[in-house]
Amino acid sequence: MRLLLLMCTGLVTLSAFARIVPSKDPLDGVLDAQLVIIARHSPVENSKLFTIEEVFLGNAKKGDSIDLGDFTLSIVQESGPPVVEPITSRTAILLFLQREKDSRTRWEPSYFRESFFWVQTPAEVPLLRRAAERAVDLRRQWEKAAAISDPRQRVADLWPFLSLPTYGVSFFKHTEVELEKARPAAGEYFAEHFDEMSSNDRMLLLPGAGAYGSEKLHEKLRRHLDQQRHVYQEFVAGLGRLPSDADWITIPKSVRDATGEIYYGLTGLAGFRDRDDLPFIRATALWSAKYHLEDPADAAIDAFRDMPDQANLPVIDHLLKEFLPGRKPGMWNIDSDAERALCKHKYRETVPLLAPFVAEADAGMATESESCLEEIVGHDLGRNPKAWIDWYTSARNPPLSPAKTH
Repeated sequence: MRLLLLMCTGLVTLSAFARIVPSKDPLDGVLDAQLVIIARHSPVENSKLFTIEEVFLGNAKKGDSIDLGDFTLSIVQESGPPVVEPITSRTAILLFLQREKDSRTRWEPSYFRESFFWVQTPAEVPLLRRAAERAVDLRRQWEKAAAISDPRQRVADLWPFLSLPTYGVSFFKHTEVELEKARPAAGEYFAEHFDEMSSNDRMLLLPGAGAYGSEKLHEKLRRHLDQQRHVYQEFVAGLGRLPSDADWITIPKSVRDATGEIYYGLTGLAGFRDRDDLPFIRATALWSAKYHLEDPADAAIDAFRDMPDQANLPVIDHLLKEFLPGRKPGMWNIDSDAERALCKHKYRETVPLLAPFVAEADAGMATESESCLEEIVGHDLGRNPKAWIDWYTSARNPPLSPAKTH
């Protein structure tokens, strides 16, 4: 895996029968790095030491030795074990390093121990050098933006670093954190630029909308969710039926995007933790059931978990009846998400909804459900759903006291 093959960003190769293999990018490791160097393996046989040849960032100098432990040039494969490329006297390695946890002397690559790149000939070393210089320069630009004292200007200068194709995942995540610190200015900026963003860019940011704050963004998001629901239901009305899996590849992009924006937008709306949003979220959940859109329904269930309310229970019941019978396998686990949400609803009316989960094949889910039910009921009735439902029926309709005779 040479540097020439690694300079692209944000790409992921998927195979139904293989592991996920991400392409590596020098930008992913630079923000967490304490050292950025080019090094070669020390000539001593079996040594774990590497000799620094160039320093681009950090407190080190050329000629220093650095301990990388059991470092290898491993190449992840789509299937099978990683391939390990030999380290020779000609191998030059660009390393984005951080201190190894609980060690004062050992270093490891940043970004999940994956931020390293290498060449096997001296003629290719300039490739490493250019990659290091670009990464460190962008880090300094990012740090300069993050240090701006005025929140609105800081947000404006940081915002471009949210571009995944340009800067990659690490810059995106670090920028999100800084924007959260700049709330509500970040939310106001998001709201002001909301309509000019592409749907893909919006979907990346919508889950974190609540963390950015701003009532302006809050209201903008609710209006946008209404608009996206309208886009989808108008399409279905024109089609005359609910779309099938076979229809999906021919559905207009705007309609496909609408379902994604509703899902991510509901997640972002829940992040505001505003209980006044619950009627809107419940209505959107029921709308999702009507159109059999599992992803937005799952987002609503997550919102109910974070904001328990007795009025959520009939909606959760409706969603379970809509999606669980004959449910097709997929990414989302609406059953386990519903169980966790129900556990947060400490109401007697939760019992008949939660009771079936004590018989789940998943032992962890069954145990958690039993514990949650015990907390509501006051004692443990075991793993038979009927015992819990019988308790609820009895509690809801207590027997009449015998009539007194005179």
